[in-house]
Amino acid sequence: MLSPEYIAGFLDADGSFALLKNKVFDNRWGNSYIQHKGYVAVSLTYYPTLKKLQDQYGGYLMFNKHASGKKPCWQWKLSKRDNVIILLNDVLPFLEEKKEQAQLLLEYLEWRKIRPYNGSRWRPIDFSEVAWMFDKMKKLKHEWVSIEEVERMYG
Repeated sequence: MLSPEYIAGFLDADGSFALLKNKVFDNRWGNSYIQHKGYVAVSLTYYPTLKKLQDQYGGYLMFNKHASGKKPCWQWKLSKRDNVIILLNDVLPFLEEKKEQAQLLLEYLEWRKIRPYNGSRWRPIDFSEVAWMFDKMKKLKHEWVSIEEVERMYG
């Protein structure tokens, strides 16, 4: 079993916390709708660590074969709401770089847990309550710090 501290360091370095909006076509009714979801993912070339994460929290593993000359890698993805909430509660105290992303994802998943919805379809007024979270997550994923700012901070 992996410790929460180890997993947090691992996710800070190689993990991804995501909030996504996907357009989905419903064959039953012949219309499309926007599906909203959150997940945690990690891609690595070392399978045993990802397998331990899967055994501990669930999710699924996918094999990604790269072009010649590059190592093939594995991706672990956890998207079941309750499992993601458990993982985030375990690692949040130990995250550094991606703590704000993880907190935002947890807030969204907790919000979704208490809001009624019909399948993946929400009334627009419901989603408007958390639309800002998707915008903020997008900004967090694209933040960077200049060399000058690092030098000012750490001299």
